Amino acid sequence: MKRFLVFLVFLVSAAPVFAHPTHHKKQARPAPPAQSASGPVYEPLCCDGQPFAVEAGSWVIAWQGEVNDVQDPHLVGSYSASGGAGNDIVVMIGTPIDVQNALSGHPAQLLYQSAKLTAGMFDVPLPGPGPYAIAFTNRFSLVSAKLVTADLALAYTPAQ
Repeated sequence: MKRFLVFLVFLVSAAPVFAHPTHHKKQARPAPPAQSASGPVYEPLCCDGQPFAVEAGSWVIAWQGEVNDVQDPHLVGSYSASGGAGNDIVVMIGTPIDVQNALSGHPAQLLYQSAKLTAGMFDVPLPGPGPYAIAFTNRFSLVSAKLVTADLALAYTPAQ
């Protein structure tokens, strides 16, 4: 029994090292959809309301890609989390390097980081063209996985 408990403690503490599930989409954006007459274009990026798991002590990079050739780009989204005692998750948005550093507990200059929330929405203006990433982290939870549902999009005005 004692060996089992030692193994269980090792397994739980090693989860951030061994379990890094990601949903990387390292690809250039497809041609932009037609602009609506009533406002900005919303290009879906990820998840489409399909739930995904974020294991205890780990994270998921839900979207990573390049933003180019658009005016006034914003990453917008809504999300909800369930599982564990708090039904909570943290969202991080920034360059892939800054997101990776923040996820690893190192200093980073993120464009956005939520508090631990059950549900939320964000509208984050992007400073210009370049690579960006959106991550959901559950590193604060030692035991409980979270089930996250999200809709993420790029809102912009097409370049003229």
